Order: sequence, then structure tokens, then C-alpha cells
Amino acid sequence: MRNFTPIKFVLLFVGITFFLQSQSQISLTAADFESMLETGTEMTTYLDTSSTQINIGSEGQNTWDFTGLTVSIEYESENQQKANSPYDSEFPDAEYVSFHEGNFDTVFVSTWSYISITGDLISYGAASVANTSNGDVETVIKYEPAWVEYQFPVTYQDEKTYSGTQSLKTSFAIPGGDDVTNTIEQDVSFAQKVDGYGVMTLPGGKQVNALRIVEVTTFLSNGIETSSTVIKFISKTGEIVSVTPVNNNETSGIITISSASWTEGTGGGNVVETPDAPSDLSATAGTEDVDLMWTDNSDNETGFYIERSDDGGDFMLIDSTGANVATYTDTSVMVNVEYTYRISAYTSETMSDYSTTMSVTITATNAFVVDNSENVFSLGQNYPNPVSSNTIIPFQLPQNSQVSISLLSVEGKLLKVLLNKEMAKGEHKFNFNAEGLENGIYFYRLRSNNFVESKSMLIK
Repeated sequence: MRNFTPIKFVLLFVGITFFLQSQSQISLTAADFESMLETGTEMTTYLDTSSTQINIGSEGQNTWDFTGLTVSIEYESENQQKANSPYDSEFPDAEYVSFHEGNFDTVFVSTWSYISITGDLISYGAASVANTSNGDVETVIKYEPAWVEYQFPVTYQDEKTYSGTQSLKTSFAIPGGDDVTNTIEQDVSFAQKVDGYGVMTLPGGKQVNALRIVEVTTFLSNGIETSSTVIKFISKTGEIVSVTPVNNNETSGIITISSASWTEGTGGGNVVETPDAPSDLSATAGTEDVDLMWTDNSDNETGFYIERSDDGGDFMLIDSTGANVATYTDTSVMVNVEYTYRISAYTSETMSDYSTTMSVTITATNAFVVDNSENVFSLGQNYPNPVSSNTIIPFQLPQNSQVSISLLSVEGKLLKVLLNKEMAKGEHKFNFNAEGLENGIYFYRLRSNNFVESKSMLIK
């Protein structure tokens, strides 16, 4: 059996716990696993330290067979009341805590892992107490800034990165002496890619739909860099297999592993049929919108996701339709911006492959042009929309005017005044930074002279 120190155990359990609570299918939203975080919810995790090889599949569609894994260590985790946990004050911003205690390689360890779920899954760190033969060893791990591990919805082909600082404080008592505390700080960077999907079979035969996620974590301390790779397979109901390869570059096929773990989750083992992908996508530019059409090849979809890339940027979900709908009109477009679209079919459990992409640009020749001589005020749709950080709010003034642009909640409550000044006639583009706002729908309102108009934006 491979040896694990108490600190190695804490780091392993932090990874398992955070990931275990972020179960996913082809499409994952925060609402999918709120029940998994209820106080008292328990899960069993098994660690295999004896197997040496496993087939982890590859990118794209797969079937994974993990029935050959064997149990070396078994333990339970339980979600507890955060306010009653001993390290509540160390992690004031966390919402949830997951607790585990048990023997790990002959050492009894108690561990508390702290997370939040806002618009994303956020990891703050963990704390543990290991009862060693030389006395108790306390370890507290923190991340600054807090580690945004998953951005919702999590879907096939998603990619994200994180960089920050990890502090690891260890405290223990010297027999007959004083307490000793040692703190290590190191830079940490994290790259994550959802590169596969399919059906996995767990030890015991349960089959569930899952995503495959490759995660590479790199630490830099005192000029020394170390990296580790973990390949994870997650279902919507908490079933997870986590594989650590010996060679960080081995991420497909039959590989040599240092360890593997799996969690049973709460699913009944029903494999969900993935809907067929839509095809024959077309995009037609109008004067102020883009009309999309596609062929519906599925008979079991709940609806379709419409995703868009603006001028070669990342694809963003802009809207969805119901079942058996094969058209959509995008009205949140601007002149001289190249828009690329793709469509996927979805159910409550899974999502199809994407359609082929289609690009289109609304040019000045087919766009509606406002005639300034007609003394017309106008407010355009912000772009990009949805908003991840910065967005442009375009508007036009037929004369020199006092201009006010305000941000309102979806209920119509005034949140802040973004702009309030005298401005010259003509076309204007106001740059708005959405940092600090929660994900959701907002309204922006332009008021000038007797003109008032509002439009919506989606912050994601």
C-alpha cells in the first residue's frame, strides 16, 4: 500500500469533497445539487491505492468501466451546520462545511472543508486535526482569492483557469515544550477542461451518465514548481471517479496510476438517453436581428440551447427554447460585429453535441440607420450580452443633452447611476464594468430630456 501523510490526506480529501459536491452531467447548474448540501447529507468515498493501471478513455464521447477498482480505504463525509464547526471563524464567507473523520493510513484524522455556492462553486479551504503518535497536528489550508472551481452551467468543452495563493498553516505541540506553528505560502495555478462525456460503470455495476474533466494544478514555492494532474468523472447525482496518474502527461487510454477514488452518490443508476444533435443550422442577417433555423433530429429533448460568439470570443449561452422548436430570432445584435452561433438539444439530465457553427454580420447596407435630422433619441442593445466583465451600451443623441444611464434590478429597483452628465449630439458608446454584480438579469435605462428607454442585459 502507498503511504499517505496527514497533510497529503487533507489535500486529497479537500479535492474529493469539493468535487464531490459539484456533481455534474452534460449540463450542470447550481440548482442541480443544492439537495446534496443539506445538513445531514452523507456520502461514502472509497480509495484504491493498490490498482496500478486503468483505462480513462479520451476526449469526446466515451464509455468508462471502473468495475476493476478495489477498496483500500473507506470513509463517510457528512454536511454539517457551518456555525457549529470549530473553524467557522477561519472561513467567514463560506456557506457550507463537509466533515469527515476516520483512520487514514493508521492515523485518525478529522477534516472540515468549506465552500459556497453563489453563481459559482467557490472553495475557501479546509482544516484538519490528525491524532499522531507524537500528538495532535492541526492543519489549516486557505486560498486567496477564494478558488472559483466551477462556473455554472458546467458543460462539455468548458475551460477555465484560476491563479492565487495557497497558505498551509501547521500547528503542533512539542512534548514538554511550546506549541509550534509553521506557515507555508505558495502560488497556485489551476487549469480545467471538460473534454469528454458518456456513460461510466462504477464498482458494483451502477451505470450513470458523466462528464470527464481534466484538472492540472501547479504550485510554485521558493522557486520550485510542482504539478499534478487529476482526471475526474462526475454524474449529476454525485457519483464520481477521480484518477491520479503517475505521469502528469498521461490523460488518455490505459495509464499507470498512483491512486483512484470513487463516491457512490445518490443516483439510481439509470442511464439517460442523450438527445441527437441538431443539424443544418442557418443564420440570416436582418436589419436589426439575426434569424436562426435548424433541423431537430431528436425526439426526447426538453428544448434547445442557443450559444453565440461575438467577434471570435468565447461562446456564451444567450437563450433557450422549448421542445420541437427549430427557429430563433436574436435581437441583441449590433452593426459590424461578426456573430457565430451553435445550437444543442438538452433534457433535464443531459445535452447533445453541438450543431455545426454558422457566422453572420449585420452590415451598414442591411442595418437600420437612424437619421439624426429627425431628432430621434435611441438606446441600443449592450454587447457582448451575456456579460462576463465589460460591456458596451450604445446610444444616440439628436442634440446636446443631459444624459442619465441607470442600472436596475429585475424587479425595477434602482441599483446605481452609471452615467449622469451633459453630452454632445451624435453616437456614443458607454463602457460598463459589471464586476461585483451577481449573475442574473438586469435592466439599464437611458433618460434624456423627455426620452426614456430601458433594455435588459444578462450578467453571467
